[in-house]
Amino acid sequence: MESVLPCDAVPGRALVTGVAGFIGSHVSDALLRRGTRVVGLDRLPPDRGSAATNLRSSLSHPSFDYVWADLRYDDLSTAVTGADVVFHLAGQPGVRPSWGEAFPEYLTCNVLATHRLMTECERQHVPRLVLASSSSVYGQIAADDRCREDAPARPVSPYGVTKLAAEQLCLAFAQRPAASTSVVALRYFTVYGPRQRADMLISTGHFAQRCTEPRCASSGTAAPAATSRTSTTWSPRPWPPRRLRRRQR
Repeated sequence: MESVLPCDAVPGRALVTGVAGFIGSHVSDALLRRGTRVVGLDRLPPDRGSAATNLRSSLSHPSFDYVWADLRYDDLSTAVTGADVVFHLAGQPGVRPSWGEAFPEYLTCNVLATHRLMTECERQHVPRLVLASSSSVYGQIAADDRCREDAPARPVSPYGVTKLAAEQLCLAFAQRPAASTSVVALRYFTVYGPRQRADMLISTGHFAQRCTEPRCASSGTAAPAATSRTSTTWSPRPWPPRRLRRRQR
C-alpha cells in the first residue's frame, strides 16, 4: 500500500508507545526537537527508576504529553486521536526469558497489544505506523555472514516468533483494500548508547574492554566505545505534571 504520509514530512503530532524505554525516549526527544507534538504512552510510572531518567528531557518540554496506560487493557482512543504517525516501540524484550513460563507476557505485549493498537489506528485513519521489530526474526546468522533485509524470516526463539507475528499482523491490516494506515517495520539489531538497558551484554565492562583493545579497533569494531558516553543531565521536573492522564480500568 502506498503511504499517504510523505517520507520526508515532519509530523505535526506523533504517538510514541514505549516512550519510557531506551529507544522510545530518544525518539520522543528527537521529534520534539523537530517541532512535533508528542504523546508518549507507557505502562511504567514516569517518576520512578529508569523511566524517570529516560523521560527527564521530554517531560520538561511543553509539547509533550504523557499517557500512563497499558496497551493490552486500557482505552487507546484519546492517545491515538490526531496522530499523523504512531511509533510503536512498546513490547516485551529479551530472547532468553521468552523460553518458559514468561511466554504469555511476550504474547500479550508483542502481539495482542499490537492488534489493539492497529485496530485503533485503522479506526481513526492514522496515516502511518512504524513498528519496532527485531533482527531475531531472521533466526541464526553465521558469524562470517551478512544479513540481508530480504533474507528469509526463520525465528528460533519465542521472542522472535512474537516479533514476526506482530509484523505479519500489521501487514495484514495494511494490505486490506480499504486500509487507511500504512506500516513500516524496522528490524533492529543491537542498539546501544546513552540510557541503554543495564541487562544488555554491550553494557558490561568486559564487553567494553574487549571493544577498546587494539586488535578490535583495527578491525573496525570499536564503535561500542559509545558505551562510555554519558547523557545530558536536565533539571528534574516537579511531578506530576498537569498533562498526566492516569490509566483507568
